[in-house]
Amino acid sequence: MQKLSITLNNVETELKENREKVKILTENNDTLNIKVKSLEKKIDKQEDEIDDLKEKNSKLQSTINFFEILFDRLVKFIKNKIFGKEKEREDYWRFSKDLYTYRIFSDKTIESIQDDYIWNKENDKDKDKGKDDHEFGM
Repeated sequence: MQKLSITLNNVETELKENREKVKILTENNDTLNIKVKSLEKKIDKQEDEIDDLKEKNSKLQSTINFFEILFDRLVKFIKNKIFGKEKEREDYWRFSKDLYTYRIFSDKTIESIQDDYIWNKENDKDKDKGKDDHEFGM
């Protein structure tokens, strides 16, 4: 009997200790669950922000593409005018230099336009030479 009583006392003591451990572990678990929920909310918010940023990035990329195309069309337009009449060529060349001066055109762009300008000026001289060389047979 005495052994049984000692054993029961030991079991009771262990149960009390285990209950306290379980209580502490349960509280820790509850605290961790609260932290997890908080972190899940934070993750959701950040995912929403990422989605918004992706959408904005896409819109910005579209805008950049639009202006790149528009700029390329402007340069092509100017180059086409430089291939035209001498008066237009000079006007558009001055206009191109102004755009370069105000940093609208890059070095590369103005050099490309300048190359076309020089080539057209030189070839206009050659066009005039060939006009009198035609023979007409009768």
